[in-house]
Amino acid sequence: CQPCKVIAPIIDEISVDFLGKLHVGKLNADQNNEILKTLGVRNVPTILFYKSGKPVLDENDNPVKIIGSFGKEKLVEVITQHL
Repeated sequence: CQPCKVIAPIIDEISVDFLGKLHVGKLNADQNNEILKTLGVRNVPTILFYKSGKPVLDENDNPVKIIGSFGKEKLVEVITQHL
């Protein structure tokens, strides 16, 4: 999708900026529909955050995620908050 193409370079930059501090992965939604269903992803792009193999939760025990288009600043903010 177009929003996915827009954020792809941001994700790539984050993987370099936080090298050694976190792992970044991408998943092709068209080719991995079953995984998306398992994770509860309904819209793309969706960024999910995990720590020690478990979803990062917010203060209300909801999984931390970013849905839709966003800027690098927003992603850095969320990452920094949960590192």
